[in-house]
Amino acid sequence: AQARSALDANPTLALAMLTGLGADSPRLADARGVAASAVARGVARAYPADGTPLSLDLDRAGRHLAETTAQGVLRVWDLDAHRLIYGHAFRGTAHWLGTGRLLLTDDAAARVLDVATGRIDALDVGPIHGPALDGAGMHFLGLAGPDRIAWYDYVRERLIDARLGSEETTHAR
Repeated sequence: AQARSALDANPTLALAMLTGLGADSPRLADARGVAASAVARGVARAYPADGTPLSLDLDRAGRHLAETTAQGVLRVWDLDAHRLIYGHAFRGTAHWLGTGRLLLTDDAAARVLDVATGRIDALDVGPIHGPALDGAGMHFLGLAGPDRIAWYDYVRERLIDARLGSEETTHAR
């Protein structure tokens, strides 16, 4: 009865209240109905965190979550399947590109990770700090040094390298 009354206000709490029921409980049929109703209303899901998250980024479709931790781990979660699909040692930040790949940046370089294959390609931009992506995830801008800004066109694989106070130069890969 308590779980059913919690459904509208907090479906996650309603579902959590059912965890103590045993397989032989006479209220099991009612509990299944409450559980189905809670899931239909939207239940929060928790993912295990081994470490302190530094960055979180949701892909454009809302189906994958990239997480980097202070302990030097990159994880990618499939939110539909509720499982970890990629995990690797990495100290930096991860940002989803519009292509479904991840832009990885750290103190050494900028790279692109294809999560499906595990392939990592280096970008000819050097280290990028504080990258910001456009709405489509096809261009990013970041600090490339104390007096340098890098604007990278991922689609054309073109770098526009601007030094503060000077003319810009363009590099094609």
